[in-house]
Amino acid sequence: MAGRAHGPAPGLGVSRVWRSPAERSGEWVEDGPDLKTDGVVRWRCADLRDRIAAKFNVHLHERSVGKLLKKMNFRQHVGASRAPAKRP
Repeated sequence: MAGRAHGPAPGLGVSRVWRSPAERSGEWVEDGPDLKTDGVVRWRCADLRDRIAAKFNVHLHERSVGKLLKKMNFRQHVGASRAPAKRP
């Protein structure tokens, strides 16, 4: 088709509507949760989803929060593996 551009439109990504919640979510992840106010010791996507819903009245799926964090270059935290127990 003549005049049709290929690929996504420039500037797409996190929309303007999402910039504030996304930036705030990134700050929350960097700062870490507070046990007294947040009730958790480590952020999970479900916890962030609930906090986003409470602060911004935006309801996301847990997976969408994970995708948002991935776009902001946060990595998944994996605990250290434990060595198997020795048998006597």
